[in-house]
Order: sequence, then structure tokens, then C-alpha cells
Amino acid sequence: MTSSEPIRLAYPHQRNDCDVCREYDADMIATAVYPPGQMEMSSRPQCLCSRCAGAVLAMQVLYGGVVTVTAIAGQSSARPGEVR
Repeated sequence: MTSSEPIRLAYPHQRNDCDVCREYDADMIATAVYPPGQMEMSSRPQCLCSRCAGAVLAMQVLYGGVVTVTAIAGQSSARPGEVR
């Protein structure tokens, strides 16, 4: 590698892109779907780091949401799945 070649990141997203803390790199994308009338929250996907995921996912499940978690491409630490 010469000094003129760009540095390529090992993952396909920005640094410090966790939607909660903005301090760590996101490892997963979580989407919560709530029963009609239960929550008027947006089911916008959230990028989460491993540090923030526990509290956020627990809160979404506590409020009755069905949460789908998908690993961000290139991240092998998180596995896709669903929490009910």
C-alpha cells in the first residue's frame, strides 16, 4: 500500500454512529413493531452499539414491541434474530 491509496474501513458505516450514545460504532440495526394503538412511536430502525443495545431492546420489549435485530454487514459479533 502506497501513501496515496485511500484507507479503507473494515465496516461499511460511519464511526460513532450509535443512535443512542454517539460514542461507539453501531453493531446492529433494531426495528420495533408495536400492536395497533399500543404505542404511537415510530418504528424507525435504530443503529445500536453493543453497549446501548441491552437497555434499548429491553425497553422496546417491555412496551410490547416485537423487535427484529439485524447485524450490520461486516459485523460478525451480532446475529440476526427476533425477540418477543
